[in-house]
Order: sequence, then C-alpha cells, then structure tokens
Amino acid sequence: MKKRTALLTAIGGAATGYLLGVLFAPGKGSSTRNKITQKGHEYTDIVADKFGEMVETVSNTFQKGEEETRQMSGVVPGSDSSSCTPAQRTGPLCLAVWPGIT
Repeated sequence: MKKRTALLTAIGGAATGYLLGVLFAPGKGSSTRNKITQKGHEYTDIVADKFGEMVETVSNTFQKGEEETRQMSGVVPGSDSSSCTPAQRTGPLCLAVWPGIT
C-alpha cells in the first residue's frame, strides 16, 4: 500500500508542477487554458482507468474469498439442506438453506 501512496503522491506532484509551469510560462491565456484542459482530461482518463482496475481487483478478491468460504464449508451452490450437517443447518455455513443466497 505504501508503494501505491508514493506513486499517487508522485503523480500529484508532477501534475502540480506541470500546472504551475504552464501558468507561469509566457503564453496566450487561451492557449494556456487549452493546455490545462487537455491535461486535465488526460489525467481524468488515467484516474478512471486505475479506479476501474481497483474495482475489478476488489471484486475478484471478494469472489475468490466467497468461493473459498463455500469450499471450506462444504456447501455447493444450488444444493439442498441435506448436504449440511445438523450444526450447519442452524448456522451461517449452510448457505444453501437460506432462500435467495446462492
């Protein structure tokens, strides 16, 4: 997690440096605004892509954890409660006995 924080800090610093450089460099105001807008769109796309990757990673991790939990509990999705032990039927490990949970 520290590497990710360092990377985000570096990207933020680079973006801030670029923005300040463009603002203080001599040039027409309209040209400067266009450059800022263009870079803003580029960075927005990068952040959106990274966020999408993060959501996908979290989703995959959750699905793997759910699958491993089902395997450890011995419950197969779509099975009936007869595959559960009596202790499981009253607990959360027998997921198949609860309607709506697959």
